[in-house]
Order: sequence, then C-alpha cells, then structure tokens
Amino acid sequence: MREHDPNTKGGPNGHSRRDFLRGSSMAAATAVLTGHATTALDEARAAEEGPKVLSGTAEISLKVNGQDQKVSVEPRSTLLDTLRQTGWT
Repeated sequence: MREHDPNTKGGPNGHSRRDFLRGSSMAAATAVLTGHATTALDEARAAEEGPKVLSGTAEISLKVNGQDQKVSVEPRSTLLDTLRQTGWT
C-alpha cells in the first residue's frame, strides 16, 4: 500500500507515478489551451485588418481531357469559371 500513501514518495528521485501523470496532464492542457489562444489572436488580427483583395493575373497550367493547357486567370476565379471562359467544357 505504499503507492497509495500520500506521505511517501516512490522512486529513486522521490517522484511517484501520480506526480508524473499530474505533471504530464498539466503540460498537455497548457499546450492545448495555448494553441487555441494563438489561433484566436490570429483570427482577431485578420478581422481587424479586413479582407485582402487580390488582383492581377496568375499563369496556371491545367490538364483538361488529357491535354496540358496554360491559361492566365485572376486569383479569385474558380475552376468552373476558368473552364467556362476558355471553352474547354
């Protein structure tokens, strides 16, 4: 019953399994809570800055019906829009 006695410490360094599990659970909880807080701060900063509008064109390569096709598209256009505009569908 030595393991259940809170006044005695087990192991050569005076640490018990219970101490180890308590410390491990605290470390895991801290990591989880810190991760959520960091994500929330990043989202708050992004909301303050407002949405970023991308403009210009980007050169992309698509494989359509087994053939490679190169096309310039706006960053906000969808694949469906791109296919319709080029007449590949």
